[in-house]
Amino acid sequence: MSRAQARTGRLSLSSAGRSGRPASPGARPLVTLPEWLTERPIPQAIGLAIGLFGAGFLAGLLGAFGYAVRVHGIPVGVAIALATQCSVAFAAGVWNAARSAAGVPVLGWVVTVLLFSTERPAGSVVIAATKVGYVYLIGGLVLLGLLMLLPYDRIAGRGDAK
Repeated sequence: MSRAQARTGRLSLSSAGRSGRPASPGARPLVTLPEWLTERPIPQAIGLAIGLFGAGFLAGLLGAFGYAVRVHGIPVGVAIALATQCSVAFAAGVWNAARSAAGVPVLGWVVTVLLFSTERPAGSVVIAATKVGYVYLIGGLVLLGLLMLLPYDRIAGRGDAK
């Protein structure tokens, strides 16, 4: 880019790309990998992603079997199960200072819920269609969806303070 182009911000026809359109100086790819994956070596990044997914899957597995626990008629199992899953997702987001890192355990939970809420060939389900089951499913989706809105980079102290 010449000085005149830099001052005016315009590109001449000579700087056009193959398509005839001017090349955009600030063009970014449509899809990029998050920094918490790209700043690590590839084996470590893959292991981290699998570990976060596994942690979410394990928390969802424990929650699927423990959500119906009642103490004196009060369904405390659903609160403990959702608190555990939210803790795993929040810790992953803060540890890596990224929303996408918090989303990986959420995906593990979603896979677990999909597996255990569908009917088996014998006709049984793990997450039953009861009030407590719906609280676990819908409450989990709402809480984990809200967790995805948190500014994890600022919570971790890595973001810009505005």
